[in-house]
Formats: sequence, structure tokens, C-alpha cells
Amino acid sequence: AAIGVWVAAPRLGGPANSVATITLAAGEVRMSSGWYSAWQDIVPGQPLAVGQSLKTGPSGRGALALPDGVSARLDHDTILDITGAEELTLERGALYVDAGPAASPASRLDVNTPSGSVRHVGTQYEVRLMGTGVRLRVREGRVEWRARTGGIEQSATGEQLMIAGDGTIERQALSRYGEAWDWAAATAPGIEIDGLALTRFLAWVGRELGREIAYATPATAADAAGIVVHGSIAGLTPMQAL
Repeated sequence: AAIGVWVAAPRLGGPANSVATITLAAGEVRMSSGWYSAWQDIVPGQPLAVGQSLKTGPSGRGALALPDGVSARLDHDTILDITGAEELTLERGALYVDAGPAASPASRLDVNTPSGSVRHVGTQYEVRLMGTGVRLRVREGRVEWRARTGGIEQSATGEQLMIAGDGTIERQALSRYGEAWDWAAATAPGIEIDGLALTRFLAWVGRELGREIAYATPATAADAAGIVVHGSIAGLTPMQAL
């Protein structure tokens, strides 16, 4: 009986104990509530609590909404554990995090891997497990890598760190846009555009695609700010919405 209560407790906790919410579940995306809990299908809007795990299949992708507007997105073949209110553990695959353009101290998030952990400072970044190593790509802002051995490395916009299993690190330049980021854009949480200024819509698209929005003249920018869009982009990627 005690074991039964322990296994069922995460399910019975409900939204009151939730620390994240599913915003997208495309293809095979499942949830488990513990070692003895079977993997179950999930749906958008479902709350997640500490101790639960997510798994995506070969064609599955998912996204979570975390406190303070932080978005966490899972690529194919990924296993992610919710290990704390401000802590995720990546067991397999890849995770993309968007903490917004100006993260506050309240939006702290630690992403743990077998080799170390990542902490962000207002940023967009991807963490991908590569065999015994980790690939860390910073699209915007700054992150801090903390190795299990105690070493600390900083990485900023447009930089990639290849962290080998033995702890050695190779730095490379990185483009903020292109096909390598398409999966993150495909799992972006949608926005309500009805009544939104065109400039705000374009700013959202630019951020999701890693592109700068430039207006030919100040007059053009003023015209765009005065245009209001209507309708819905539900189910569309940022590029399709554009």
C-alpha cells in the first residue's frame, strides 16, 4: 500500500504542485511520474511536477512553459527530467532554452548533464548530448558552464562549446540563424496576433529565427508600428506565420 501511494503521489499532486506546463506535444511525446510509472501520452496544457520526466520519440518534439516566461523545447529522441522548480536534467538528446531578451534573477534555470551544468543569463541556447560529451550553442546572451570537475567556463552570443568527455573544451564561431535552429523555431510557443502591432509580430518572428528586423527608413518603421494585424497563427511555425 505504501508503494502504491508513493507511485501515485505525483499524479495526485495536480496543478497545485506543478512547476511547468506542456505547451506543445508533436508526434510521440510521453511522460513518466517515477521509476515504476509507465510512460503516458500527454497533451498541451498538462501541468508537470518535480520528479516527472518527458520523453520524445524519433519523430516527436515538445515544449514546456516554465516560470517567468522561460520556454524549454525538446528535440527528437530526448529524455528530460524535472528535477527541481528551477532545475532540469537532460539524460538524452537536445534541449533549447529561451529565457527572454532580459532575464531577471527570478528566471534562473540550471540544466544538468552527465558532464556538468549550464546556467543562463538572459539568453537563448541549445544543449545537446554528443556521446560522452556535450555541445553547447549560445544563440543570444550569455551562459555559464560548470563542469563536474569544478571548472567554470563562460560563453556568449554566437559561440559554440564542444565539451569532450575528458573535460577539454573547443570554442567555435556560430551563426544565429539557419537550418540548425529550425527545430527550435518549429517548437516555439505561439502568440496571439489579433490586435497586435505589426512591429511586435515581426520582432517575435525575428527572435525565433535569429534574424534582425531592419526597416528601410524611419518612416517605414513608423508606418509598420501603426499597422495592426488580425487573425490567428495557431499551428504555424514562425516562418509560416510570416
